Amino acid sequence: MAQAFATASQLSGIDFAAQAPRVRIIEEEYGRETIRITHYWRGPHTTAGSAPGIRLDITRGELVVFEPTQRKVFHPFSDVEELGPLEIRCYALEEMMAEKVRAVLGQRIFAVSRNLLDIFSLLGHVEETRVLDGLPKKLDSKGVVVEETSSQRLIDRREEFRADWERNLVHLLPPRAERRFDEVWEAVVGFVTRAVAVLKRAPVALSPFVASARPPDRGA
Repeated sequence: MAQAFATASQLSGIDFAAQAPRVRIIEEEYGRETIRITHYWRGPHTTAGSAPGIRLDITRGELVVFEPTQRKVFHPFSDVEELGPLEIRCYALEEMMAEKVRAVLGQRIFAVSRNLLDIFSLLGHVEETRVLDGLPKKLDSKGVVVEETSSQRLIDRREEFRADWERNLVHLLPPRAERRFDEVWEAVVGFVTRAVAVLKRAPVALSPFVASARPPDRGA
């Protein structure tokens, strides 16, 4: 990591040694340990105030159900030719969708509205049958029993999600990409309710990797 930040600093002019990194071991809500590293930086035009940080979480407790995919880096800037062709190893979109659905079904102490927006944004970009294939493993890895799963708990927390949306998310939405909470909520609840109904009718047992039907490559 130190070498990577040093190289990035030379190429970008960003000071990635603005402050000593902070390393902590935290216990997540499911009782598993995560190493959290915050690496501080300062841009070439900022000299005052606290240095912002890049947070990196490393966990040993995550189950990856789908085989990761290689995706091209989208870099719409003038130095794109200098960068050259570059691909990185990424989660499959179905992996992200299954993880987000798992999160809202077994949702946590706090109602995180970002999960709603992520599910909404992935609708239409994933193969639903693959998501449903991977979801039981995701639920099981966090101790959530499929037969006891219900979308009603999500529905009952509507106002908690709305409050988090207004407090932590709405101001982060980029121009021309704003979404109304109610629009996102109705689409997500509809999808999650349908997913739960399918799982309870025909739960699917899978091996850790489901890679038999790889999705078409989509640009990152």
